[in-house]
Amino acid sequence: LVAALARQYERAARLSGAAEALRESIGAGEPRGDSRAEDAYAPVRAALGETAFAVAWAAGRALPLSEAVAEAPPGGSPPRGRGRSGRS
Repeated sequence: LVAALARQYERAARLSGAAEALRESIGAGEPRGDSRAEDAYAPVRAALGETAFAVAWAAGRALPLSEAVAEAPPGGSPPRGRGRSGRS
């Protein structure tokens, strides 16, 4: 949710959806049922609205791993100079 800290809410939802798909593909545990994870998504949901959040999340789930990795900020740092939606 580094992207959310940079107010890149659409990007945050998309990357979170991609992370969920990756966790499922490797059989890892699912944090979405964890209330702490849900609390972390709350500002993103509030900023985007439920429909836009769901659309971005679904788009992230469909991203190939290589595209999700390319979109993620290097080293977990938010990119500089990006707007609210994560686009230049």
